[in-house]
Amino acid sequence: MRLFRRQCGFLTFLGTFAYLIGCHIIMRTHETRTEGVLDCTGALTVLATKLTAVAYNYQDGLTLLKEKDQGAKAKDAQEKEELTDEQRRREERMERSRLERRKAALVTMPSLLELMGYLFCFGLHMTGPFFEFKAYDDWTTKQGIWSPTLKQPSVLPPFFRAFVQGILAALVFLLVSPSLDLTRISDPLKNRAYPFHLRWLFAHQASLVWRFRAYILWSITEAAMVIGGLGFTGWEAAKGEAVKRGGVKGEAAGKQLNGNGDGDGDASKPEDDKTCAAPVGEGKALWSRARNADILGFEFPKSCLDFATTWNISYGLWLRLYVYERMVPPGRKANFFHMLATMFVSAVSHGLNWGDFIFFANWALVVASSKAIYQLTSGIPKGTIAHRIVAVLHTLYGIFVCSYMASAFCVMTLSGAYSAYSGMYYTGTIIPIFLIVLSMVYKPRRPKRVKSE
Repeated sequence: MRLFRRQCGFLTFLGTFAYLIGCHIIMRTHETRTEGVLDCTGALTVLATKLTAVAYNYQDGLTLLKEKDQGAKAKDAQEKEELTDEQRRREERMERSRLERRKAALVTMPSLLELMGYLFCFGLHMTGPFFEFKAYDDWTTKQGIWSPTLKQPSVLPPFFRAFVQGILAALVFLLVSPSLDLTRISDPLKNRAYPFHLRWLFAHQASLVWRFRAYILWSITEAAMVIGGLGFTGWEAAKGEAVKRGGVKGEAAGKQLNGNGDGDGDASKPEDDKTCAAPVGEGKALWSRARNADILGFEFPKSCLDFATTWNISYGLWLRLYVYERMVPPGRKANFFHMLATMFVSAVSHGLNWGDFIFFANWALVVASSKAIYQLTSGIPKGTIAHRIVAVLHTLYGIFVCSYMASAFCVMTLSGAYSAYSGMYYTGTIIPIFLIVLSMVYKPRRPKRVKSE
């Protein structure tokens, strides 16, 4: 990091994931996972995300300092240019990305003790969740939102919520897992002996077992981080109430002020604000840093896009900040292949199994199909009966394709994935492709917006 600061992020990414791939091969992750054993590669994946993030943050500390000096001039020049709506939206996304990077950027390299403390902090090493080094540093040094001069919220309500959530997840796991038989999915002869709806139910049961096992681990981790105070992310201002030093109102305040759950201050002034931007002690205390799953949001999604924001939230954040967005060239629009490459990185981190690669490739298709659904239904006025029917169908579609594509992740082998997908006639792959192609050829007229004077 000190020798190659300008490229240390990418070099660390290559080194950590090369080591992780070697561990997957040596430890034969595909065999141990089939037997239900969780080996150390899961913990190594968490360590890889932390090391990569610190390296990129240190690299950004060098590059973003120059942007800070030249930011005012560039902004004035941009405002003079006439941009289309698409270009303006792209510029806004790029600016948000730069702000998030700037908040997490490290001017100086952490000491060995600080780095080891961050990597092996409770709740982090085995199961995550991921968060930035700056948040950990502020927590240990009692700065920012953890400053002794600021009011701190009670940890008991969110702690008991996470603790009870873990108990309920364990009960569901114990209720569903004893009757699980993966051969009814992976064995073609057994699979074909059942009607279509039972084949899907078996896939749904298998995915439930995997999901609720993860919910148990993440709930325990969340409870540990909350009781230690590390899960606190700031205060959300009451609806309609302007927040301190920001001007952001309503529900968006918590998201913009805390960004990715790390750093402090208003997103529009990340380099100036040193404390929590919302009124201290007012509104609702936010504990999103420790939360790695929104169970109800994932089990009953409004759209397939919710899968990425409600499941393994912190890892999805890491993929977006350090893989997806950094893969797209400046000024260019991200496309399906960038999403597919991001899913490939996620598959490699989970293990070198055919089921993982098939699952994440199908995930990229499903996410693209969800965007296609929004485009195809954009002509339906909101609030109408037709719009509500489409919303219900979108939720049912999400539940169906989630269990379909997760069946490959559960069985892991190529033959097992073929048996699972072919047993459901590849419907979870054909339907997304059909929706994507249809959105390319059919462009519905959007309802005209009434401009308010």
